[in-house]
Amino acid sequence: MLSKLRTLKLMLACVVCALVLCHVCVLSPAISYSGEVEKLPQVENGVSRAPLVFFRASFDGDLGAWSGGESVEPREAAELEIVESDHSHAVSLSGEALVRYALPDGFPFESGTLELVFRADFPQLAEEPGRTILAIEGEEDVLLRFYYEPSGPTWRFRWTNRLFSQTPFGAVSQGEWNHLALVWDSTTEPRPEVRLYHNGRRSSLYTYTLSPADMHTLQLGGPAPIDVSVDELTVYTRALSREQAGFLGETLHLGKERFAALADRIAFDDAETARRLAERRAQVAQLEGKVGRLIARRNQQPRNFTFPEGIEARGIRPEDVGEIDLSQFSVIYFPQGTGYQLERDQQQMIFDYVKNGGGYVGSCAGAYTAIQRFSPRLLNIRSHVFRATALFPISLKAHPVTDGYGAQVTMHHGNGPIMFPRDDSRVIGTYPVPADEHEPPGAIVVGRRGEGRLVLFGPHPLGGGIGAAGKSIRLTAADLGTDRMFVNALLYAAKIIHEEEPEE
Repeated sequence: MLSKLRTLKLMLACVVCALVLCHVCVLSPAISYSGEVEKLPQVENGVSRAPLVFFRASFDGDLGAWSGGESVEPREAAELEIVESDHSHAVSLSGEALVRYALPDGFPFESGTLELVFRADFPQLAEEPGRTILAIEGEEDVLLRFYYEPSGPTWRFRWTNRLFSQTPFGAVSQGEWNHLALVWDSTTEPRPEVRLYHNGRRSSLYTYTLSPADMHTLQLGGPAPIDVSVDELTVYTRALSREQAGFLGETLHLGKERFAALADRIAFDDAETARRLAERRAQVAQLEGKVGRLIARRNQQPRNFTFPEGIEARGIRPEDVGEIDLSQFSVIYFPQGTGYQLERDQQQMIFDYVKNGGGYVGSCAGAYTAIQRFSPRLLNIRSHVFRATALFPISLKAHPVTDGYGAQVTMHHGNGPIMFPRDDSRVIGTYPVPADEHEPPGAIVVGRRGEGRLVLFGPHPLGGGIGAAGKSIRLTAADLGTDRMFVNALLYAAKIIHEEEPEE
């Protein structure tokens, strides 16, 4: 459960964006209910094996559904038709047709996935009425709803009770089948997420505050006309990854056999995740006792600092430079803040430390220092002050420092430099500001001086303060999700992780 403070941070910090599509196909005979129990696989959940599927209605010849190894008979069904689809069969919800199921206890509200394969069988025109395709009702007036509204037109997913607000999907092509996977995950760091995938591609990402409630009823269609066909409706007990969501759409033709294949895929992915986590921990362990952090002002009390992933850094006061052996540090972090009270001979000592193989990670003031205060400069970079204190989307290029991130990340900025590198460095992150196409506006730059590596951030990878609506708040790296990038920078500058060598 998130604290009120963390929730406020998320409300101020997160920019919610969304544009998604959806899908489905064809029709045939009349309705029956077989009552046959479907056998579905289980997956590892901690030390026990838990069912992978909480609920499934496949509409393969009847309205029978399955949950927890038990058959689930429709509580109500009206004006339905089972028809052929691209993969097997589907239920046609024409006119005021509906089917309603009572869900057993144990809906996976903390982490789960909703899979829906559907087709719109009506023209999406302004004069067409709005319609609800799917509604899952729960305690305390919680409602998960997928619906169409003619303005736009748009398709919307809404989960009330503060999980996430209504969000437009965009238009759905009439007569085409679509695969939709809605994933909610309370275990993601730094905050719980809702991810929406269309045909295996992530269409949107949201953050939310957890408001748990058991869901007890699932209904397709009714009471107004909807004219939609549904091929598959499944609720999984696990938050699936992007690759796993794509796997679902690619294996629809396998029918129920795809669940065993999915369980195998999850087992493989979990093993790979465990391997990567162990590798990451081993890399971070190599930094133990070898990270320094400059303290800007003189006459401060000696102190140490704790960085993300449990990294401990020794504080280095200006008066310590020249008194301690800097070569004991694999990397030194030069943080944002006011100018560093370093004498010229101390600047030369830091220059020599980097030249001889030491790592330098600088943020804001630390970046300015590397490119302005040393003579010669640590990196030959032209720069301008970017006077703003705000959150900015930073576009990223593939590099060990940006590993684990997509094409963009939101970072805190507070009057740091826009950097234009020369031959000894290059841009791996850019600001969203106009610039010459031959000189990208550098927000993150990597380079070398002698044997040493440098990573310079114009923005603040460890976060900072912003103001909104007359209030101020401090956002941490965990709030913004930039903590991994900061640790990546330390590992790269310390020569623990490396760039791949280009193929000859």
